[in-house]
Amino acid sequence: KITPEGIRVDQGVIAGCAGGMYENIAEAYEILKGKSTGCGEFSLSVYPSSQPVYKALVENGYIGGLMDAGAVIKTAFCGP
Repeated sequence: KITPEGIRVDQGVIAGCAGGMYENIAEAYEILKGKSTGCGEFSLSVYPSSQPVYKALVENGYIGGLMDAGAVIKTAFCGP
């Protein structure tokens, strides 16, 4: 959104085969570790690219950490 103060981003999506890869989601966790997406200020939805990627992210603590930061984790998908 364009506001008098500049551009304001209120949502983000990490998703699918191109964006929902293990490395991208792990990096998002590293960026958000110990931080918060705010109380309704910013919505982050994360869709891992596949069930094996989702499982590995869970096993390595990334999903829980993203949830702690306020991200919403969705089911894995790659394409329609």
